[in-house]
Amino acid sequence: MTSRSVNDPTVGLPPEILASIFQFSIHFCGDRLGYYFEPDAQSLAISMPLKLGAICRRWRQVAWSTPFLWTTLSISLNLCEGPARILLVEEWILRSKVLHLDMNVNLPQYVERTFKECENLLVTIAKSAHRWRLLNIDMPLEHMKGLFSMAGTLLNVQAMGLRAYKRKSITLRSFSLWSEDTRPKPRRLYLGPGFWLDTVNVVWQSITTIEVCSISARGCYHILRNSPNLEFCTFKGVSEMDGWQDLGPIIVLKKLLRFTYEAGDTINDSHLFSFITTPKLAYFSYSAYKSDLGTSFLEFISRSSPPLVELCILEASIHYDELGDLLRASPSITHLRLSPELSDEEREDNHMAFSAIPLLRELAQVSGPDFLDNNTIPFLPCLQSLQYGLCSDNTFPWSHVPAVFGLPSAFSSPTRRPIKSLEVIQYSGVPAINRILNAIPKDVLPSLLELRQAGAEITYVYYDDFATDLVTVSMKLYDETV
Repeated sequence: MTSRSVNDPTVGLPPEILASIFQFSIHFCGDRLGYYFEPDAQSLAISMPLKLGAICRRWRQVAWSTPFLWTTLSISLNLCEGPARILLVEEWILRSKVLHLDMNVNLPQYVERTFKECENLLVTIAKSAHRWRLLNIDMPLEHMKGLFSMAGTLLNVQAMGLRAYKRKSITLRSFSLWSEDTRPKPRRLYLGPGFWLDTVNVVWQSITTIEVCSISARGCYHILRNSPNLEFCTFKGVSEMDGWQDLGPIIVLKKLLRFTYEAGDTINDSHLFSFITTPKLAYFSYSAYKSDLGTSFLEFISRSSPPLVELCILEASIHYDELGDLLRASPSITHLRLSPELSDEEREDNHMAFSAIPLLRELAQVSGPDFLDNNTIPFLPCLQSLQYGLCSDNTFPWSHVPAVFGLPSAFSSPTRRPIKSLEVIQYSGVPAINRILNAIPKDVLPSLLELRQAGAEITYVYYDDFATDLVTVSMKLYDETV
């Protein structure tokens, strides 16, 4: 018996136990659609199954006969495409037996390789198309179309992430990635920049989850109109449309539960929300840099009457009269996240965090233990947590916070608003300066300490500095003991 065998804790383990351990050691990208992978780190040459097989003969035998270890392939087309590499890919696929495959295929945009130069490897990859379960494809459009034409029908594809770009030297006519009888039916779809929707002719009715980057509002409408089974939807980098008046009828998205909408850099007027209704929406996040919410938002919420649980409004210019009406129309909200963007004029007129004061005042008006006894529906009766983002050197009105939480002695009252969390996030500026600017007033500190002892979570975070405790910082500033 060799010294290596003596020190090997796996000696004596049955092969099936060792195989299970190997499976836990594999890091799969699984559900991560559309992610970028580093070719040198994800290439076949240094992958984990091969590393396991290089330890010793027994490990190699177990690894080679464990199909699950070989169900994820990350292939960069810019690496050498000789016969040895093609053989390695064939053997890899063969070792996965009949299991479903997760495929990650990449050709960096800075690498000039024609489809002909990649064809042999793509042919090898396409032979396993009937077993593809998840696809992450990042390559030129002409390469992508060639791969899918060889792959045929993608019967088992459940999730698909596509990034594409067009070579300057290539002129493509309008085309679709699949023929009518080979259109995939994924449940989840990610589309990166570089696509025309007519090109991605999937069976939209099958999709329940979608994320699209860089898209027009008209394209958003097209997707929503053709995807009646959507449950989770994310649109990023949305550009506003012209001629929105003739867009079409209002769409009722009966199954949509989560909706994230991030406008592009240009001013976005949110006309899309005049054409959709979401009666089951529970999570809604809206981000539009320095854009007003507009009346379409309130009309959208009033028309949908969704059971909103979480609402996020980020970077938009928020006027409290609009925000207040929106919140009063959504009494089911438990988590509220606000991060308003101030214009230059607003910065000059109001040094305090814009809209935080009227919001806190309205919350404080009905913060007592008996606020649910009113005949009318109180303001945000279900609110559990409030997250507020600060930009630049704005300060937060800490003196209004104790009244929002109410008396510490009433925390256990079932008729009290259930709010227990306030998180203030500083997104810009110098940490040391902002901590001083946002220091809690000395006369407010005792009340916040009592609330924290009663169970309230009151925190201040600078960017990703989660170690900051503003109460401690404030106490030190006043040279007092916590």
